[in-house]
This record gives sequence, C-alpha cells and structure tokens, in this order.
Amino acid sequence: WGNVGGGVTQLMIGSCIFPLLKRAFDGNAEKAWRTACVFPAFLGLVTSYCVVKYTDDSPKGNFSKLKKQKVREDVNVLSVFKAGAYNYNTWLIFIQYACCFGVEI
Repeated sequence: WGNVGGGVTQLMIGSCIFPLLKRAFDGNAEKAWRTACVFPAFLGLVTSYCVVKYTDDSPKGNFSKLKKQKVREDVNVLSVFKAGAYNYNTWLIFIQYACCFGVEI
C-alpha cells in the first residue's frame, strides 16, 4: 500500500491538475506541467505543518507538557536504543522488511 500514494499523486497531476493549469496558462503545456509537479510538494508542506501544529505527540499529549507536569520523565537515548537493539522482535521485523523490500525493487 505504500506505493499507492505515489500512483494516486501521478494520476491526480496528469488528469486533474495539469489540464486546469494548462487552461490557466493559455495552453502552455510545459509551464503547466512544471507547476503541476510542484503542487504535491506544496500539499505535503501544508499537511506537515498541520500535523505539527494540530496533533499530539502521543495519546497522552505533547511530550513537552508531560515533562513539565512530571508525567513523563526524561529518557536516555542510548539506553532506549540498546533496549530496542537487544529485543529479538526488532531483528525479526528488520529481516522481514529487508526481504520484502528486496522483492519490491
């Protein structure tokens, strides 16, 4: 499902956005296509801004507020990385993803 977004983006650029921009630029196809290709990047920036501005870091709230309220404690990055590296489930997922990605390419 990860590649569906790229396919939908290309469909929307070619079938919806490009014809509208071509009409807006008085039939200049090159300028319309170049502008249409920038449109998904702009939407990505708007979406990322909205995610950062209007969503929480976790189901319990934002980390900065949780630290101020003493609900969440500071953690050592190295110890968290070590705990993840020593967990065998991490390596099973790693191998599964490596195999899957090789098939995808």
